Amino acid sequence: MAQTKAPTVETRPVPSPVRYEGDTSRDKDSDPVREEGTPGEDTITTTYTVDPNTGAFTPTVGDPVRTKQPTDTVIKVGTKPRVETTQDPEGRTVTTTTTYTVDPNTGTVTPTETRTYGPTKAPTVETRPVPSPVRYEGDTSRDKDSDPVREEGTPGEDTITTTYTVDPNTGAFTPTVGDPVRTKQPTDTVIKVGTKPRVETTQDPEGRTVTTTTTYTVDPNTGTVTPTETRTYGPTKAPTVETRPVPSPVRYEGDTSRDKDSDPVREEGTPGEDTITTTYTVDPNTGAITPTKGDPVRTKQTNRHSYQSRNKTKS
Repeated sequence: MAQTKAPTVETRPVPSPVRYEGDTSRDKDSDPVREEGTPGEDTITTTYTVDPNTGAFTPTVGDPVRTKQPTDTVIKVGTKPRVETTQDPEGRTVTTTTTYTVDPNTGTVTPTETRTYGPTKAPTVETRPVPSPVRYEGDTSRDKDSDPVREEGTPGEDTITTTYTVDPNTGAFTPTVGDPVRTKQPTDTVIKVGTKPRVETTQDPEGRTVTTTTTYTVDPNTGTVTPTETRTYGPTKAPTVETRPVPSPVRYEGDTSRDKDSDPVREEGTPGEDTITTTYTVDPNTGAITPTKGDPVRTKQTNRHSYQSRNKTKS
């Protein structure tokens, strides 16, 4: 009768497999949380055959049979996304989001960073100086050829605001330059140019008193000085005096000391003189002269000529 040997049954534990998972509720650098699984079990049955002559037995090890399935040990690794909002040197609002993936077998955490941009960026404000405008003025207290006097004004200021729209995916921004806004008005720089009127009074060849007045106007933009000359006349001019000789009248006298037929003797008298004064009125605007001739005035009386006739009486 053949001998047999009872089979042996061996159980072997099956370790709980480790699996890594991300936990988006916890920060990346937080300690991992381990949730232990349960080990499984394999059963290996070894049967034996016995040599009938010698009694030696030969084992036959059967294949493991999974009699209990293990459950996973789960290690939860913090993979909470990290969101950081900053302003970059260009003035854009940058949102950097870092997400994490976990290798389920090794637990290696791989970060992935994405960057998005706000729809706008901080505007830029540029100020530009506005030069003080130059204006020329006449100064009637100073001579025309005197040096100009400069009174400096203050410059103004324009503000130009540039706004930007930003592509949220690429960060490329498009500027929109605003119109200049006058935030400070300039004041004029005034250059005062001498425009004191020049008045010259002379006597012209007609004897009129002539007043020549030169006034000056200043172009406020260029400073060009334009003279304007006006001429006025005194109301009168020097009178003229004319003298006219008045002939000596002839008077005849008898001379009893000389014969009647003797030549007459002439005793010259001296002529007299009349003076005629002409006065003048002058139109002050045109200089036209209106004469008024006065009556003759006897300024020197004449002496009569005396002639003695030959009128001696015979005795």
